[in-house]
Amino acid sequence: MSFRSLLICFLIGHCALIAQKNPSLSDSRKDLEEGNPFIRNYTPKEYGAFDQNKGAVADSLGVLYFANGDGVLTYDGVEWKVLALPNNGNVFTVDKDSKGRIYVGGIGEFGYLQPDSLGRLEYKSFLPYLSENQRNFNSIRKICPVGDTVYFSSWNNILYQWDGTKISIREFSTDSQLLPYAIGNELYVHELGSGLKKLKSERLELIPNGDFFKKNAIYTIVSFDKDQLLLVASNGAFTYDGTNFTPFTFKNYSFPKDLSFGSCKILGKDVIAFMTKRHGIVITDRQGHVKKHIRGKSLLLSDIVHDLFVDDSGVLWASLLKGIAKIEYPSPFSLYNEQNNLGALVFKVLEYNEELYVATSKGVFRMKEPVPGTTTQFERVSNFSHWTYEMLVCQGSLLIDAPWGVVHWNKDSTYKIEGVPGANSLIQSKIDTNRVFVGHFKGLSTLYKEDGVWKKEKDFTKINIHVDKVSEDANGDIWLKTNENYVLRLSFESQEDARTLNSPLLATYGTEEGLPDALSRIRKIGEHIYATPGVVIHKFNRTLGKFAPDTTDLPNRLGLGNEHIMVKGNDTRGNLQIRMYDDDSERFVAWKKADGTYFLQPSEEYRIVDMVKQEAYIDVKDSVLWHSSFESGLIRHDLTKTNIVKKPIPRVFISSVTYKGDSLIYGGWGRQVLNEMPFKQNRFRFKYASPGFYEEEKNEFQYYLDGFDEAWSDWTLETQKDYTNIPEGDYTFRVKTKNIFGKVSGENQFYLTILPPWYRTWWAYSAYALMGLTLVLLFSKWRSRQLEAKNLALENVVERRTEEIRLKNLQLREQTDKLKELDQMKTEFFANISHEFRTPLTLIKGPIERLGESGGDKLGATNIRLIKRNMNRLLRLVNQLLDLTKLDSGKLHVNYSEGNPVKLLRAIASSFSSMAAERDIDFVIDVEPLNTWASFDRVKLEQIVYNLLSNAFKFTPNNGKIAFAVSHAEDILRIKVLDSGLGIPEDEVPYIFERFYQVDNKKDQEIQGTGIGLAVTKELVELMGGTIEVESELGYGSCFKIALPIQEIQGGNLETGLIENQNMNLEVRIGQIPKKVISNKTAPTILIIEDNPDMRDLIRQDLSKTYTILEAANGNDGLAMALQKSPDLIVTDVMMPKMGGMELCEKLKTHIVTSHIPIIMLTA
Repeated sequence: MSFRSLLICFLIGHCALIAQKNPSLSDSRKDLEEGNPFIRNYTPKEYGAFDQNKGAVADSLGVLYFANGDGVLTYDGVEWKVLALPNNGNVFTVDKDSKGRIYVGGIGEFGYLQPDSLGRLEYKSFLPYLSENQRNFNSIRKICPVGDTVYFSSWNNILYQWDGTKISIREFSTDSQLLPYAIGNELYVHELGSGLKKLKSERLELIPNGDFFKKNAIYTIVSFDKDQLLLVASNGAFTYDGTNFTPFTFKNYSFPKDLSFGSCKILGKDVIAFMTKRHGIVITDRQGHVKKHIRGKSLLLSDIVHDLFVDDSGVLWASLLKGIAKIEYPSPFSLYNEQNNLGALVFKVLEYNEELYVATSKGVFRMKEPVPGTTTQFERVSNFSHWTYEMLVCQGSLLIDAPWGVVHWNKDSTYKIEGVPGANSLIQSKIDTNRVFVGHFKGLSTLYKEDGVWKKEKDFTKINIHVDKVSEDANGDIWLKTNENYVLRLSFESQEDARTLNSPLLATYGTEEGLPDALSRIRKIGEHIYATPGVVIHKFNRTLGKFAPDTTDLPNRLGLGNEHIMVKGNDTRGNLQIRMYDDDSERFVAWKKADGTYFLQPSEEYRIVDMVKQEAYIDVKDSVLWHSSFESGLIRHDLTKTNIVKKPIPRVFISSVTYKGDSLIYGGWGRQVLNEMPFKQNRFRFKYASPGFYEEEKNEFQYYLDGFDEAWSDWTLETQKDYTNIPEGDYTFRVKTKNIFGKVSGENQFYLTILPPWYRTWWAYSAYALMGLTLVLLFSKWRSRQLEAKNLALENVVERRTEEIRLKNLQLREQTDKLKELDQMKTEFFANISHEFRTPLTLIKGPIERLGESGGDKLGATNIRLIKRNMNRLLRLVNQLLDLTKLDSGKLHVNYSEGNPVKLLRAIASSFSSMAAERDIDFVIDVEPLNTWASFDRVKLEQIVYNLLSNAFKFTPNNGKIAFAVSHAEDILRIKVLDSGLGIPEDEVPYIFERFYQVDNKKDQEIQGTGIGLAVTKELVELMGGTIEVESELGYGSCFKIALPIQEIQGGNLETGLIENQNMNLEVRIGQIPKKVISNKTAPTILIIEDNPDMRDLIRQDLSKTYTILEAANGNDGLAMALQKSPDLIVTDVMMPKMGGMELCEKLKTHIVTSHIPIIMLTA
């Protein structure tokens, strides 16, 4: 058993200590102060049956049965159901025997309830046990179970007796009214005109002085004390000791003149509830002191009460002319709301001149003097009808917060204290009891009583923040909780300074000073200041000047050790309200003892935990807690009555199980039958309920389908669970419940078997075995025939395999020839590519060598153009090879940019015009004048067209003809290149787009290509989502056609021409760097960082005429020189030893000395 459980057990056994420690009002006065009990009315619309109810009873599970005009009305805490009688007549009475069977009596019918084969509740009539002439009763008005016999009384004085097997009939000749009453195992019968009798040896005998009720009707008889009965009759209530009838006197209350009593019920040890016929319910103690008179539409749907019933947990049920009422009485809790003239939010409760005062959202109210039998009322204090948040009793005065300021009030005088706004907090100083500290939205002020008059004493001008709460510690220091997450402290050098408010020191305490984030209140507990947040309380350490968690002092004085607690309230005497951090319902009142320790009393506020605010007003002398309700009004908690509420272990039962939504397989009552259900598309719904009626809608449930679920579910308010597609097997559905008191029931179970599908049944497996055996026999026979045929076919197989080998050898020879051809193609490609590289290199090398041999230092313009032309040719060749590599590796992607593709193509074609003119080629450019703005890859489109036009000019002789046409329609860009060149043999056309393939041009060996241009062109076109095709005739030229999908962009910039995409490669020529104008004739300095000496020399030659040049051979040297010389520009290579260009750039740009220097990075 845990420490907490031992503590609670100990404390429950000592709750009476509080009543002994604190002198209280008399019990009768305390009872008169009680508010209304908790009452819930169930309307006919809510329970779905006739308005009028005549009686009630509960079965062994706690399910309620009501005698209703539409039949038997049942309630299990979740669902209301109506079971109609065969004749659809009214039900007048219900009761149960010692075995728990429910009996029913009504108009023209009587019988009992029992479950059918599916567990549904059904009505079994006794009429089949009667002959026709025995059925002439009008209706059954009362049922009396006595031992194993049940008596049914009809309106026409027939007494039916059921012994479990047959019906016996007792008819009385008298015309007087007969009513039976069961007391234990004895049957009393009242016969109007004779008196009260008892059934003895099958005879009715008048009891001693039974003729006392000869002329008066008896409504009810109940056991009162051990040897006494309590009777309610038309002439009053009486007790009977076996010989004499003594009047039961109702004290301290004047009943209405037309009030008449009906039945009564004993509630607990000392409370009796009397039903009246027109004036609700009267509740008294055993001595007849009237405690409550429950009546009126604000409490009951109808004051006409037909019957009272007390369930197992002590809840009182009233069957009304209209509806049903559930009354929680006796109870430690009572309610004050609109019925008590207190329909407002409550902010403060206190006692002044032995009267209870309440500050509310509608003003200040005072509890009126309680009157026996009436509902305790509140009355408004005059002149206070507005929002009132705070009150304080001080020096015989009541100080009240009002919208216009702080007001002094007593029965003799009322006046406003000038200069002080409305208060959030009022506290009386312990250093000087004539002083009151006022916390308000502007800060802090003080009031002082001088010559019997309260006046404003001082404003603390340095405090100009909203103050919520004010506390004073033992040294006279003032602590202020603000609306921010920090507190203020006004401290003084001495108590004398505190008394005179001399030289206060203001300090702020926040999280850095140990104050917790989740601050709720600053409280003075004992001699210390505490911050009371969520998990751990924090105490102020004066020596350190900080707050720190208190894990020893207060917890040890509370006797809770290491338990985490939350302090939710305290009073001026040091008493505390606490609760366990992990369970809001586990609350205690900590009564402070003389030695500084505490006595803990469990408050057991499970019933109201969701209804009240955290902090309550503690009425010490009466051991009462006054709680503010979340909705409106007050809830009174009498701690001396905590144990009068029964807290039985809850019960749970499975109320129904349905299959596929509409097929009931269990109705909730009786024994379960073996449930074997089919597998196909199974779907089950389990409904369950708990007949515990203290806030039954808050009963929680856990369920577990053993064999399917892995573990118990979490606690839930849901009262049903659905399962679908459960595999075959045996299952047990288990369910438990937990009530608001935290008590957990035992399990209720339902057993279920899911049958396997037909193909997984035993007979299906038998069929599978038989089929398998048949297949084995057939296979054996087939295998024998196969072996015979195999031997015959073996020679054919050998011949076929020989032929296959011959064909394979032939195929290998063909593949060998192809490999040789491919190798030859590669050899030719490398020969051609070597030639292609060697030719421009030779043309570049030649002029340079001649320049060296001649000893000159200049090249002619012709040689420069020659070198430049061959450099460009070499660069294009390298780029083609690089594109081929990127295509193979999948690294070549389309880079879209916006522009006018038509203008771009016109510009590309125009660049070939000079070549056409030199060779007298008729070059026709047919480009539609379209202003088409689209998104495309400019570089790849330029490369495609350049390759095609280059080929056209390469293979077209002088004086030939080339045509270039462009059109754009339906988002397709169409390009056509037509030439009158050599043409392509028809058998070679399918191969011209293959890599390394070259047309065998025997006619002109001088015109040769590399074998990669058209291959790259085709792959680029397909990369852009287009197509390329060729038409060619040998000797007449070729025509290449390209179709590229290019979607026009509406609203594009058609005026500016092509927009250069930011991803294009921009060629920057070092020689084009603009020359700075140097006013002081000092040339700008450029630092060149390059590991290749020739490249450094080349760059230096270009720049040395205009700029001062610094050189470094690697990144490390360059960084050091840049930091030392601080050049105007840095030109650096990317790939260098010791430190690369990218790392160098990062260091230069992050250093304060070089971050401003522009950098140009060069790479091959």
